[in-house]
Amino acid sequence: MHKYICLDCEKEIQVKNKPKKNKFTQICRACTIKKIAIKNIAITEDLQKLCRKCNNLKPATTEHFLKNKKGFLYSYCRECKSKYLSDRYVPSERIKLSDEEFCEKNIARINISRVDKWAKHLVNSSRHNAKRYGKEFDIDENYILKLYEEQNRKCYWYGVLLEPSIIHRYPAKPSLDRLDPEKGYVKGNVVISCMAANIGRNSCDADIFQSFCDLLRK
Repeated sequence: MHKYICLDCEKEIQVKNKPKKNKFTQICRACTIKKIAIKNIAITEDLQKLCRKCNNLKPATTEHFLKNKKGFLYSYCRECKSKYLSDRYVPSERIKLSDEEFCEKNIARINISRVDKWAKHLVNSSRHNAKRYGKEFDIDENYILKLYEEQNRKCYWYGVLLEPSIIHRYPAKPSLDRLDPEKGYVKGNVVISCMAANIGRNSCDADIFQSFCDLLRK
């Protein structure tokens, strides 16, 4: 057992472990608890607490300071705490708008993104399909846009102008078609076709479907 003298009550204290040589450990447990209680949870009107936000002394009561879960008084007074929370948690756009207005605005934003970034959506969907069916994948958005310009913005099979749209399976909507269905989405095996041609061809051989398209043009 080790002995030391408390600096506050000047009583002799016995402890198992040897205390470190600093001011805090030379104070007994009872005096330490008393100091913490006076500093944090004093609720008498005689004692005052300094607000760290406005630097004003206010009575250390629950009327001026809130308590946390442990029962201690917050370092901010009630006024500063409410102001801090109101400035931090600004109402979002979701709260300001009604459910219908928010849904309409969100859907409009998504639709604009799908039309403007149609090439990115094609890449993402083809990457998902390649991963799902275990196919190769080595194309990106830049390759799709380059292929789109090389085809003069027309369908590879029908020769009609491609029109990005938000309508599901719109006939002139651009889509990725593989010349060889057995291979993956790799450069040289992918063309941009309209949705009608992609669905109509399905898994038909490229040469057979090309001859059929030539007959349609005649």
